[in-house]
Amino acid sequence: MDELRVICVECTCGRRWWGRSSEVGFRSIQDLAGRMVCRGCGARNVSVAYADHVAVPAPEPNELWASVEIWDDAGIRIQETMARVGNLGVGVAAYERTLLERPNRNVTLRDRARIIRSTARDRERRGKRLD
Repeated sequence: MDELRVICVECTCGRRWWGRSSEVGFRSIQDLAGRMVCRGCGARNVSVAYADHVAVPAPEPNELWASVEIWDDAGIRIQETMARVGNLGVGVAAYERTLLERPNRNVTLRDRARIIRSTARDRERRGKRLD
């Protein structure tokens, strides 16, 4: 397992977020305190604290992390998983093929929990551009 150092940042507005120490160049806590800005209110009075090392399991070489899924019309439940792959290029190809086969359905391409592409999100963006 690899180890990852995690930074916890808190603001007086109540917002809290985390980041990797590599994202801020492995700087000391004292150096970071004056440089960090709250993502919510924009204030500079944030407190920064390092968490302990966090054990992060290395990804399995044969892990199928990308999935192409068809959702119900409300976008609440997955009705069918069309593909599970370990390569983003293959995932995009499976997503595009699913769009051809089922053009009027809500389809997503996900990297575990992160949505990479979504027909519902694309329709929403097109609607905003037309206004």
